[in-house]
Amino acid sequence: MSLTEIYPGWSERWWHTLGSDAHCQVYCDPDQEDLDAESLVELAIQQAELLEQSWSRFRPSSELVQLNENPADQIQLSRPLAGALHRAVIAWEQTDGWFDPTVIDSLEAAGYANSFPSSLVGADNTPRGDLSHCSPSPGLSEVTVDLETSTVTRPPGLRFDLGGIGKGLAADMLVVHLLEGGASSVCIGLGGDIRVGGEVPVGGWKIPVESSLTDFGSDQDEQWFEAELLDGAIVSSSTQFRNWNTLSGERAHHLIDPRTGRPSTSSISTVVVCAAEAWWAEVLAKAALLAGAVQGKDLLQKHGVRSWMINDSGALEDATLSQAPNS
Repeated sequence: MSLTEIYPGWSERWWHTLGSDAHCQVYCDPDQEDLDAESLVELAIQQAELLEQSWSRFRPSSELVQLNENPADQIQLSRPLAGALHRAVIAWEQTDGWFDPTVIDSLEAAGYANSFPSSLVGADNTPRGDLSHCSPSPGLSEVTVDLETSTVTRPPGLRFDLGGIGKGLAADMLVVHLLEGGASSVCIGLGGDIRVGGEVPVGGWKIPVESSLTDFGSDQDEQWFEAELLDGAIVSSSTQFRNWNTLSGERAHHLIDPRTGRPSTSSISTVVVCAAEAWWAEVLAKAALLAGAVQGKDLLQKHGVRSWMINDSGALEDATLSQAPNS
């Protein structure tokens, strides 16, 4: 039985967007006849499609692909794409370069040039990629984004991948849009990025953080813990999804170390972060994983977020400072 059938005023939908399974839950006061939760869910699906068309690197017609193929050094952008790139520059600066959307050349060389049919490698284990073609990323030191004119200036030929930050930002934008449209309570899930807003359900939002360590035996817990979220976002980043064998038989995954251009060899397999916005939680989770156990934990604590780190053996550590402002 669906949520809609159990609780009046609620509507929910599952679909696929931005390369991930998506889930939308919306509540509207049933006494307000001019508001319809089902219509707002449809609006969320339409808005997600527009955002995917803006910053997907897998659609030849997307604005991001057109930007990446444009040889000019200064280019006019739509406001959504300019906003995403602006946040990417902030993220690069605030994580000392650990979050770097210019890893795209190495990401594609490693084998992630096309969208996977599923987030799990078992869906398609065809060998792909060659790690010998990977190299350190150029970074964003020469990139500027002018939000007033919606223009980006970058070295000619520099390309961007907005997969992670774009997914988090999309969740943020959808929640804000639905609340502005009259929803009382909203939860948007895009893969491992969850954003909630509005009135808090009784007991808070209960978010299961599921184990991604699928190869440590059948007795491995399927869920690490359950997080209670009153507002904001919770995001996970993991090397256990979207991984594959290269043509030379090496194992690869989609989290590229910008310093080497190769898939991360960090001892951390998963990082989970809670923050006010999903795009920022996504940035910190990815950066901390790449930075590793010591530097990654320092980064998380520097920014004062609720966070957890899981190493390759499945050991879970709460990385939150005792006085973290988002705890």
